[in-house]
This record gives sequence, structure tokens and C-alpha cells, in this order.
Amino acid sequence: MASASEKAIREAVIARCREHWPEGRIIHELAIGGCRADLAVVTKAHVFAFEIKSERDTLTRLESQFRFFDACTHGCIVVAHEKWFEEFTYNNGSRGVRPGELLKEYDHRSLGLWAYPEPAPGYWQTERHRWRKPGREYHFDELKQPRAASLLGILLREELTIEARRHGIPFKSRWPVTPIISAMAYGMTGRQVAEAVCRQLRARTFAAADDPIFEGLAA
Repeated sequence: MASASEKAIREAVIARCREHWPEGRIIHELAIGGCRADLAVVTKAHVFAFEIKSERDTLTRLESQFRFFDACTHGCIVVAHEKWFEEFTYNNGSRGVRPGELLKEYDHRSLGLWAYPEPAPGYWQTERHRWRKPGREYHFDELKQPRAASLLGILLREELTIEARRHGIPFKSRWPVTPIISAMAYGMTGRQVAEAVCRQLRARTFAAADDPIFEGLAA
């Protein structure tokens, strides 16, 4: 069962996702690459994963979680309790906030490293760890595109076959998931793959998620 702190962070993330991506579908506990992302937001063409670390969590699994989520989506955003950050003071008396030792490597690897609650105004590098929408204005010329096969790997076999038929990708009915993904990755453009994955995730039934969105499912 999630702690009160984790629930508070999750609610804050949901609020920001609705602000930044009003057209997005929010999904809780999305299976990605052998792990489950605490939360994901799926727009018409992008999938963003969020990993939440409250003050009661440990960071021992973050490396493997981040590796899966970052490889399979358009970006992984780590949201960590302020416990995992540290304050420091310069010689001139100004104060700063930076990730603690266990979070340092994610400061530049992740699409965003957010502190909860937000650092107080006036701290050096405060903006780096505030809630913000990933994009050009925050040091990223453009959002990265995951490998087609990795992104397609989020889908179920039935969803893959629907999209393969939609795009005229030949496959045999007895094929398992891997060769179907390979055929789709070879025969579809990156944009087609991203939109196909998002279309299916927005329509799939989940135990906890926004209502399904069925737009664009007709072949």
C-alpha cells in the first residue's frame, strides 16, 4: 500500500501532467520493459514515464527502473522527496539545492529531476528541480525518440497485430511478439510507431487510469 507521502507526490505529479498535457491520458502502474512505472502520461504521439521516490523508499532499484523506462519512452522523469536532495551554502552566503549523492547521476540523464516539495525561491539551481514541462525551453532541443522496437515492446500482442494490419505490415498468425515487433520497426516510420503505441495505450483498459480514449482506432 502506498504511503501518505507517495500519494501526495503522485497527486502533485498528476496535477502537473493535467496542466502540461491536458490532452494526455494518465495511467498508473504501466508495465514497461519488465518494470512498472509509477505513473505515465500518454499523448497522441509521446509516452512519458514517472518514477516516484518518497522519503520512505530506497533508491536501490532506481537504476534498473530508469534504464527500462528511459529506453522505452520519450523520457523518464524522476520525482523524489526533498530527503534525497541537499542544501549547501556558498562562500558568499548564497544557498543552493542539489541532488544528494544517490540522485546525482540522474540530474542530467533524466528528462527531469523534480523535488517534492519544490525548492524554495531564491535557491541556486532552484529551477532545475522545479516542476516543469520537458521541452525546448529547458535545455532540450527536441524530445528524444526511443528505438522503435523498445517503444513497441510496451504493447500487448493483440495491440501489435492490430497496428501491423493497419499499416500493411506482413506477419504470420503464428508469430510471437518479437518478430512482429521487428517487422513493424522495419516497415514503419518513427512517427507511425509512436502514434501507433500511443493510440493503443490510450484505448487499453487498466486497473487505474483515466477513461479510455478511442480516437483514431478505425483502420
